[in-house]
Amino acid sequence: MRGSGNNLGNGGALGGRLRLEEMSVVFQSMSGEDVHAVRDFSLKTEPGEFVCIVGPSGCGKSTVLNVIAGFVDCTSGEVLLDGEPILLPNPERGVVFQEHALFPWKSVAANVEFGLKMQGVGKTERQRVAEEYIQQVGLTGFKSKYPHELSGGMAQRVGIARVLASNPGVMLMDEPFGSLDAQTRGRMQELLLDIWEKYKKTIVFVTHDLDEAIFLSDKIALMTASPGTVKQVFNNSLPRPRMPDIYTAEAFLELKVEMMTMLRKEMEEAQVKWKMQITDSNPGSSA
Repeated sequence: MRGSGNNLGNGGALGGRLRLEEMSVVFQSMSGEDVHAVRDFSLKTEPGEFVCIVGPSGCGKSTVLNVIAGFVDCTSGEVLLDGEPILLPNPERGVVFQEHALFPWKSVAANVEFGLKMQGVGKTERQRVAEEYIQQVGLTGFKSKYPHELSGGMAQRVGIARVLASNPGVMLMDEPFGSLDAQTRGRMQELLLDIWEKYKKTIVFVTHDLDEAIFLSDKIALMTASPGTVKQVFNNSLPRPRMPDIYTAEAFLELKVEMMTMLRKEMEEAQVKWKMQITDSNPGSSA
């Protein structure tokens, strides 16, 4: 299995190959009714590919990520990493959340080392690996600081370093820059691309921002409204390395317009369905 302590640092594990085949997730409501969060979701990634997932609010983007992480079980379908079923959380799949989720009582270095410590990696090796990734995210000189002493962008850098230190084949990122200001967000996007180019992890990145998805990705999965499934997969052939001036490129704008049009239509259709459901459940009411 990939992700052991044998190849920590210096690039670590190569990116993994994900396969999600007709994956559905059904929760039970308080009233005992089945609620489909995701229905028949299918997506494939190649090793080292950067894939973004976009879609309307509440369509199940985070649920998909949680299934890949092993936090949530799928009700039906298959979820595979390198041909093996994903059943439980594992260091092979590192997660970066929107909120950095750092331990407030631990220093930057201790936070980055935490996953390695849980894996039984020795102190000297933990410190070496943590030092490498703290440097990679541009926080040399901050390893003794605590989370409350860091800005939001710096805290997210620590979160990324912590995931990288555990040597995952797949990085799962749930709107990690959503709470940052525009300038910091742009810097973090560029930093993430630099790290991805160097280590070639497979990244599955959830975002509601089409500009961000196009700037970062090789491929974009656009989801329908809830219960979410894949409406269309867009292959993003914009040249790399990508710099901020690509936002005004004709190909960038064409892809954005195509996705916006499809997303707007999907949201309009979902609203019509919602109104019909309200009418059906209250036959005596007027529209």
